[in-house]
Amino acid sequence: MSKEVSRTITACCSDGGAALKLSFDAAEITAELKACLEKRLLDKGVAIRWSEQATNPELLVRVVEIDQGNQFLRYLLPFIAPAVLEVEGQMTVSGSSPQQLHYVQRAQIGIFGGSARGMLKTCAQRVAKKIASEVLRSLTS
Repeated sequence: MSKEVSRTITACCSDGGAALKLSFDAAEITAELKACLEKRLLDKGVAIRWSEQATNPELLVRVVEIDQGNQFLRYLLPFIAPAVLEVEGQMTVSGSSPQQLHYVQRAQIGIFGGSARGMLKTCAQRVAKKIASEVLRSLTS
């Protein structure tokens, strides 16, 4: 059960212009990132109002790179050819001065080298956790 919403922030998340090395639609990973971020913040009473054309969003997340890596190489030699998700952005929550965000998340080990889709979704979940922590820290300070 989620907490009562005490705050709503405007946010924009985009994968437009990202360097993509994928065999499937990048929107799946962006959607996972948004859903996980929304869930983590909503559990703490912060709702997100997503907008694709927000002029000054309080949270701006831009996917820089999505690389599925090479499953066969990961199977043969773990830690080689990881799946990579890189995001950057800016946060101006509660009228604070803009804070830059930049995260590079790698997933390197999976069963039989790990599926690209599964590993990148895991990366998205980990990045969402980090961004949510930053947002919550900014709201409480």
